[in-house]
Amino acid sequence: MAGNGEHEITFGTLQPSGQLTNVRMLKQSDIGACPHVIFSPSHYRPDGTCKCDDAEERAMMIREWEYEASDFEGPTRVTDCHELGTEYHEGATCGSRGIEPPFMCPPCQKEATS
Repeated sequence: MAGNGEHEITFGTLQPSGQLTNVRMLKQSDIGACPHVIFSPSHYRPDGTCKCDDAEERAMMIREWEYEASDFEGPTRVTDCHELGTEYHEGATCGSRGIEPPFMCPPCQKEATS
């Protein structure tokens, strides 16, 4: 369990010696928040958000995992709007602009879930 009592899933490479290498822990809630509930650690950013809103990831999912463009809803993530300054939101937030999780920028998504 994570330090906050939340369950985590451990991914890694089990070596013939029994040693687990390339370990990556993902919170169960992060995987559950992914619209497609994808169990691939590379599909998640360091902050735990999934990459379903990333244009390159979507293209790979269509090309390699047989998804279709119609499987995706919402805009692709261009950047963290808060890094662009407040004029990007024009005094609003992702939520007040009608953008809902999981496609909100990380600061707005965190604020919406707290």
